[in-house]
Amino acid sequence: MFLTVQNARRAANVPKYVRTMSWSFPGGEASLHFELLKKLLTACREKGYHTALETNGLISAAHLKELIPLTDLFLFDFKHSDPDALKKWAGAPLAPILESLAALEDAHAHVWLRCPVIPGVNDTDAHFEAIRALKHQYTCIEKAEIMAYHDIGKTKWDALGIPYSLAALKTVSPEQKHIWETKIAD
Repeated sequence: MFLTVQNARRAANVPKYVRTMSWSFPGGEASLHFELLKKLLTACREKGYHTALETNGLISAAHLKELIPLTDLFLFDFKHSDPDALKKWAGAPLAPILESLAALEDAHAHVWLRCPVIPGVNDTDAHFEAIRALKHQYTCIEKAEIMAYHDIGKTKWDALGIPYSLAALKTVSPEQKHIWETKIAD
């Protein structure tokens, strides 16, 4: 079902025993559609639904301030700890991402730090140490998880006729993912 304010309200008519719901607003960056997102989160809040918002942290401070009281859990992607590498690989500056994380800390929000890891891009000890440091610096981070690279999206690029820049990479093995997970463990 397409997620709209009307569909969120329609879900309110589901019998109570089925209505123990959680609404997740996934990436791209849902906050780019701020007004709609705010309406949806408000409708969910009015019905007592748990809400989770996926974000890359590139949200204006004013928008984030309005979304915090409407959001139960922030699924916060942390792609790279090196500002130059983040700019190169994701086209994003690091400073506003860290500012958003600090705002979530100040608001005592609930955050799960999601860390996509791509071999040769951000699988460095320095990056894993930075993730551990964030976990210690920000008490709002309830957990950090590794999201190991997989090549599932390659077929989409192929279908669009766009060269896939990571075509030589293979899906990360469960064993390698476990090694990375130990590097961010306390």
